[in-house]
Amino acid sequence: MDWKLLTKMYSMLEAQMLVGRLETEGIPAQAWQEGAGKAYGLTVGYLGEVRVMVMAGDLARAQIIAAEDYSNTLPDDDDPVWDEENDEL
Repeated sequence: MDWKLLTKMYSMLEAQMLVGRLETEGIPAQAWQEGAGKAYGLTVGYLGEVRVMVMAGDLARAQIIAAEDYSNTLPDDDDPVWDEENDEL
């Protein structure tokens, strides 16, 4: 298996979100952080880096997916997400 670096982040949560997004597109991915950084909860420097890795053959497609901005697809705070009265969306 030939894993390649897709991106470096400084938040395991954000890295796991990206991994989940890639996996929904059928791209195997993993988030990896140096053990000492994870143990001490570091978020800066080399030990704080979280590396998102993908297979070499998926790198180009993963780069396109990682570059997509989904912030405009989220509902506004004013939009009702759940209708409690009718118990439905």
